[in-house]
Amino acid sequence: MIKRISVLKGVGRFSALNSIQGSEGDFSELNVIYASNSCGKSTLCDVFRSLDTGNSAYVIGRKRLGSNTQQEIVVLLEQGQTTRFQNAQWHERENCPPIHVYDDRFVAENVFIGYHISLDQRRNLYGLVIGDQAITLKQAVDAAEQQLSSATSALNRAQTNLTRLIPTGYTADSFRNLAAVEDVDNKITEVVSGLKSAEETKAKAEAIQARSLLDAVPIAEVPEILESVLDATLDAAALAAEAKIRDHLAATSQGLSIGWVKQGFDSQTSTACPHCGQEMQGLEILEAYRSFFSGELQEQERLRESTRNTVSASFGEAAQNQLRQVLASHRTERDWWRDAAGYEFTLPEIGDIASVVVLLQEVYQAIDSALDRKRANPASAIAFSGEELAAITAWSEMAAELSAYNQALDAINTELRDRRANAGMIDLALLQQRLSSLNAAKKRHEQETVDAYAAYDAAINHKSSAQQEKQRANKALREQSNQLFERYGSRINELLTLFGADFRIVSDGVTFRGGPSGQLAIELSGERISATPEAASDPSQISLANTLSGGDRSALALAFF
Repeated sequence: MIKRISVLKGVGRFSALNSIQGSEGDFSELNVIYASNSCGKSTLCDVFRSLDTGNSAYVIGRKRLGSNTQQEIVVLLEQGQTTRFQNAQWHERENCPPIHVYDDRFVAENVFIGYHISLDQRRNLYGLVIGDQAITLKQAVDAAEQQLSSATSALNRAQTNLTRLIPTGYTADSFRNLAAVEDVDNKITEVVSGLKSAEETKAKAEAIQARSLLDAVPIAEVPEILESVLDATLDAAALAAEAKIRDHLAATSQGLSIGWVKQGFDSQTSTACPHCGQEMQGLEILEAYRSFFSGELQEQERLRESTRNTVSASFGEAAQNQLRQVLASHRTERDWWRDAAGYEFTLPEIGDIASVVVLLQEVYQAIDSALDRKRANPASAIAFSGEELAAITAWSEMAAELSAYNQALDAINTELRDRRANAGMIDLALLQQRLSSLNAAKKRHEQETVDAYAAYDAAINHKSSAQQEKQRANKALREQSNQLFERYGSRINELLTLFGADFRIVSDGVTFRGGPSGQLAIELSGERISATPEAASDPSQISLANTLSGGDRSALALAFF
């Protein structure tokens, strides 16, 4: 329990405290402190509150006005313990028992926000001093204020709801004026596709620039000379000579070919046999040699083998592999451009690659078979079978398709060439802006946005009406208040003096002209006391909250009355 306050300097009204020796003046279990107005009762409450909480601001805010004395408090506790306030802080506070303080500040901190002159408090004063007519005007102001507050809240909600729908870069007005776009969904899809393609193209510029164009498909053609090779014949002498040579070889050798004989005949420098050296002048076989190897049969054989080589190069296994690889590469390139570069093109239809290669293979087999028959029968014209002609016809039709296929590749290669040239130089901003505009136009005319604008406009109109009503009510109240404060302001201060109050009301220009628009304040001991909410909420600042006692406020209210 607190036994006594031994020292109390520089706090509120207290310049110093003379403590009586002995036990006289000690606090007992129940103590009543009675004093006239502004003698320090509220100050003691703040001292006890600061001691209990340890918050020195309550004492600092009670610094004695007009004094340079350092604040000091010494409190004597039971059993001789003490706690003291020095250098703006409490020491040995742990010795102090809990203290519970109930006063105006307790009410203010726990029930209402107060101790400063607010707009509402000014209005409340009018009702006390101007009678029934003023009360009616005040009620009109309160109702208008409530209506405006409600309208403002509704507008804020409507604006918040609308703002979340407005795309970046637009204001409420610019977004409102966006026109509807016909078929907007399809247009958005097109722009999204184009933007994706452009982004992929730009990202893979180097790879695109290094990409090759599509090679033309090699189209095999049946040699024009094939018909004459298969239709060629030999005269009777050459045929007889051939028969004689073959009989001679059959009788004199073991399976030697006519080609072996021809090598010897071509290398002969005299009439002696180049193989055995025997003289052949006058022999019938030498004449047969000369007739057979005269050149006609060899020329036919040369043309036939040359044609076979040409056909093999155009239709054979190597040509088949090349055709297969070229067609497959086109599909590979198509997939690469689609997946890696974002550009999609369609190859011409020619059917299955394997089917195309089979047609090439069947033509090769048909011609090769016909040439084999010609080699076996050089004297006779050779005709294609029905199956062989069908294979050649089928290939001719496919060759026409491949020619059209190559022509279609030209258009594709033109586009690929342009994309290679422009890769890395693509400006995405225009496409992005176009997409943003389309999305904004779509959003603007969705039902949710239409409803949000309708609610927003209604809220604006409602608030405007509420503001006008509030202005009318305020004007009526202001006119009457100005008249009353201009007439009776000086009298209020006179009454405060008569009441024995040591403070007076002041305002900007020390006049009450202008009524509630003026900045009212309290002047105490020659110093103007802050009337702001910020000062009142900070106990370390001198304000109306820690300078005016309850009696002071009562005196002020009575003077207004």
